[in-house]
Formats: sequence, structure tokens, C-alpha cells
Amino acid sequence: MVNGRVTAEQMEWLLARAEALGGNLSAALRQTITDARWLEFARQDFGRLLHEHPEFGIPRNDDDGSTRIVDLALRMPMSETDDLELRAEESGED
Repeated sequence: MVNGRVTAEQMEWLLARAEALGGNLSAALRQTITDARWLEFARQDFGRLLHEHPEFGIPRNDDDGSTRIVDLALRMPMSETDDLELRAEESGED
């Protein structure tokens, strides 16, 4: 059993994911947690790769030279502003 607060945007996304899994919110939550774990494993592995091979880099997009999303996803944890505000509220910060 899980009880937690999420942002409206996060809940919308999770409900859409549940819809893709036959309307099963529990299955969507379990799959999301599994995906998040694999993303953390990938970030750790990418960090080791960069440590061992500092010259390595993911090429930029050919069309406009922008950073590829895979590079962003592997390099930095991301949080939504609303999520950061919820965390601060839960920890009693102003």
C-alpha cells in the first residue's frame, strides 16, 4: 500500500499511463517505479562511463545542435517546480 502526495501534473501522467495498461493504476505505479529504478541504474552506469572515459560524450542533435534528451536524462536528476514545492512543504521549509 502506498499513500503519498503528487502534483496534479504527475497524477495526470500516471492516470494516462494507467489507461495504457488497461486502467490499472496499481500496475502503472509499479511499472513507473521499475522504470525509475532502471533510470537510476543507467545514471550510475553513465557516471562510471564518464569517469573511466572523460572524453566520451553523447552527440548533439544533427538538426539544430541541441542537447539530446538522453544526455539530460542520464546526467542530471530532474524535478518539477511543483514537486520541489511539495517536498519543501512536507519537510517544513518555507
